[in-house]
Amino acid sequence: MLVDTPPFPVVTDATIVASYAGSTVLVLRSGIQTEEENEETVKKVQPAGGRLVGSVFNAIPRRRSNKRSYGYAVVFTSTFKSVN
Repeated sequence: MLVDTPPFPVVTDATIVASYAGSTVLVLRSGIQTEEENEETVKKVQPAGGRLVGSVFNAIPRRRSNKRSYGYAVVFTSTFKSVN
């Protein structure tokens, strides 16, 4: 099941849902949140009982080009640290 909530720092709904969810994925809109806001959100997920498994960047602007080609980029990173 997928549950969409309002932005994490704005209301407590996301905090409550994250504590019950099996996994949490942040959806970040390009150019809207600052790096500091994203870091604060990540720091709030774990204490709320959430299990952050990744993030998705949405609405990334396209660069203009005369080339006719298609492509995509995939990056996997791990930033999990033990809180013990």
